[in-house]
Amino acid sequence: MKVLLSFDLPNDQKQFDTASRGMNLYMSLWDLDQHLRAQIKHGSHNSELKQEIYEDLREKLYEIMKDNGVNFNMVQ
Repeated sequence: MKVLLSFDLPNDQKQFDTASRGMNLYMSLWDLDQHLRAQIKHGSHNSELKQEIYEDLREKLYEIMKDNGVNFNMVQ
């Protein structure tokens, strides 16, 4: 199956940029998730408060992604 997206440039430039840079957005979120994961798992130098903040941020990231109908398993 082929899917073709059509854009009327320059009028649809923002939509085109969003569609064509989707993987960059995904990788940015993935990198943030992995940073938070590493801080939670290996950040023994962190205080308990920092640990809780990292966990809360990671949970919030997942919540935002779920609310927008996306998750990391969609690309892997």
